Amino acid sequence: GCRRKKISLDDPSFLIKKITMSNSGEISTAKLHPPNNTGRRNVSSPRAVSIVQRIQSNEQFTSHKGIALNTIGGWLLGFVFGGGVFLTLIGLNSWITQSEVKNGTNMERSEPSLYYYLLPFSVYLIISAIFYTSEFIWHATFHPLTLDFDAFILFSHSKAFHYALLSSLIEYVLELKFFKTQLKAFGYLHMFGLLLVCVGQITRSMAMYTAGNNFTHLIATEKQSTHCLITHGIYKYFRHPSYVGWFYWSIGTQLLLCNPICFIAFALASWNFFKARIPLSFFFFILCICICISCMINVTPIGIPFLEQSIQEDLKKQTTTQQQQ
Repeated sequence: GCRRKKISLDDPSFLIKKITMSNSGEISTAKLHPPNNTGRRNVSSPRAVSIVQRIQSNEQFTSHKGIALNTIGGWLLGFVFGGGVFLTLIGLNSWITQSEVKNGTNMERSEPSLYYYLLPFSVYLIISAIFYTSEFIWHATFHPLTLDFDAFILFSHSKAFHYALLSSLIEYVLELKFFKTQLKAFGYLHMFGLLLVCVGQITRSMAMYTAGNNFTHLIATEKQSTHCLITHGIYKYFRHPSYVGWFYWSIGTQLLLCNPICFIAFALASWNFFKARIPLSFFFFILCICICISCMINVTPIGIPFLEQSIQEDLKKQTTTQQQQ
């Protein structure tokens, strides 16, 4: 009679014990000991890499052609657009209520809410998101091979451009905080500014889509097979309709926000920028297309106030100097 000890599988000690049979038939148990790793090479676990490190070393995020970076840019503009729509809806409700109070149709008098004064800024967020997104979409349509993060013409622009946007925001916030009057509430002046913005956006978009491959964000310095002189569409009326659209769009945004200081600054900065850029673009255009400069000047106007005569004089001086050389 060999007596055997029953072992229950439910007993947790079964998992940590080794069962052996002695020569006498008795069952004995011994605790398992951890294996001796003496002499074995320690294999260290792989070093943890943070999300930030992965992003910094990933070309999808660091390269201007990276899909991830461009997606983030589009997402940010979409967020700005959505936030602008949300604030506009609330601001419109407050604006309608205040209009009814002024007209006497609503007897519940109350102080205007902050959204009432933020209505111009809310609209500004919407039109800004539309503008920069449309620039990217146009570039993707006509220059898909060179499409990158710079096509938004917002995030990778010059420091002066970003300082101008920041100055505009600072002026609006300060005037809203210390001079909260009807001047900051949406009125006729803001409507006129919004009208200029719409005219500028339509003019620039028509120019870009009419020119197609002939238009680029940067001045073309070499002739391409697709380059030609555009004389139809909106180019019948303006020589540089895209510049005209940008000019009125930029000053229109400051009228919309009712920023008197930035309105003057934006107008002067834009005027001087195009005063320097248009002769340069004329110069390379003439080299590429080989067309008489007087034909371009006399047929269509530039369209920016007080810039026509100055540009003509500068171009004539450049032509005379070139001929003498």
